[in-house]
Amino acid sequence: MAKALGFHPEALVRARPDPKQKWKLPVKYWIQELHFKRFGKVLGEEPPPVASPEATEPVDIETLAEDFWEQQFWEDYRARNSGEAPKKGKGFQPTQPTTANAPVTDLDVPF
Repeated sequence: MAKALGFHPEALVRARPDPKQKWKLPVKYWIQELHFKRFGKVLGEEPPPVASPEATEPVDIETLAEDFWEQQFWEDYRARNSGEAPKKGKGFQPTQPTTANAPVTDLDVPF
């Protein structure tokens, strides 16, 4: 790995951390880190297994759609019903206009 990064043996010997330099990585781990940053992998590591196409089950679009809409329904239901429950005994109390001759506006109609 050090050769691929362009290091010579003398450079590796000089890169060894002093016992006072606790923050420095040992040369072996430092080289692995540099190699991973530059090439995206470390030699000697096995890549994660890739699932073969035969091993996966076919995707049923209708089932996925039903699951999605059911999840949306329940999220909406919980959002609408997450507030406090209405206090018992009061019920619906319509607001009364302040004057008897007030005109009816769109805001007065409940629907």
